[in-house]
Amino acid sequence: MGHEDRWTALAESSDALQMALIAWADAATPQTMVAVHDAAKQYTTGLANVIGHLAAQKYAESLAAYRRAIERLHALKATLAIVPSMDAADTEFLKQVVADQATAGRAYGAAGGEVLAAVTKARDDERDEKGGN
Repeated sequence: MGHEDRWTALAESSDALQMALIAWADAATPQTMVAVHDAAKQYTTGLANVIGHLAAQKYAESLAAYRRAIERLHALKATLAIVPSMDAADTEFLKQVVADQATAGRAYGAAGGEVLAAVTKARDDERDEKGGN
C-alpha cells in the first residue's frame, strides 16, 4: 500500500467509525453495534498501517472497553426501568456502573489523544522524509 493510499484508507475508516459511533449512540441496536465493531476493526487496520500494530491495538482495546461499559450501563438502566422500585443495593450498583463507564470514557479519550499525536507525528515524519530532511 502506497503512502497516500494509507492516509486515504485511514481517513475513510476514521469517518466510517465516527458515523457508526454516532448511529450507535442514537440507537443502540444489535445492528449499530455490529457496525461499530466492523468500523473499529477497519480503523484499527488503518491505524496499524500508519502508527504500528501495538499503538493501534491499544486504541482498539480502549474503544472496546468503553463500548462494553456503555453496554453494561444501558443494560442495567433497562433492567432497573422495569423494577417497581430501587433499593439501596440497586442504587449503589448503578453508581458503580456509571463510574466504571466514566472511567472507561476517560481512558478512551486519552487513547484517542495518543492516537492523534501518533498520527500527526507519522504524517510529519513522512513529510520530512519526502522533503529530504
